[in-house]
Order: sequence, then structure tokens, then C-alpha cells
Amino acid sequence: MAYTAKGRVIDKYENEEWCKGYKKLTPVVLDILRLYDYLHANFQGPYEKAYGRGSRLGGRKEVNYRDPQKGQKPKKLPLTGEETRYVLPDGWL
Repeated sequence: MAYTAKGRVIDKYENEEWCKGYKKLTPVVLDILRLYDYLHANFQGPYEKAYGRGSRLGGRKEVNYRDPQKGQKPKKLPLTGEETRYVLPDGWL
């Protein structure tokens, strides 16, 4: 639900029953967010290792490749500030 209906997560957080569970995540929230950025920034290498050097992560329909030849700028990741040309679907992450 967190990646298919982000707004519903806020609704759940406002629910007192669910809020307790979210608050228990407090010690690891930054790690979760850093992991999200890390996966975005480093997915290409393991993908090539798994599928071979000629594989094209940016060619997958689910991946938004920011092509510099088309003047597209890389995505700046929100927490770490790193940049990536491969914008992966939240569902993958």
C-alpha cells in the first residue's frame, strides 16, 4: 500500500491504532529512506551482473531513463542528494 497509494499511508498514520506501529519505526526511518536512495543510485551494477553487460535497465518499460542525449537531467535523490539516470518504480524498491 505504501507505494501504490501513498496518500493512504497518511490516513493510516492519523489513525490512532496504526500510529503506534509507525512510531515504532522511528529508530530505522532514516535507514529505510537511505536504503531507498541507495537502491536507486546503485541498481544498475547488480542488474548488469545478473543479466549480462549488454542488458539495458533503461530499456525496461517500468524504468524511466533520463537520457542526456535528449537533454534530460538525472533525478536528484531526496535524502542523499545523489543523482541517477535510472528512475525505478517504487514497487521495485
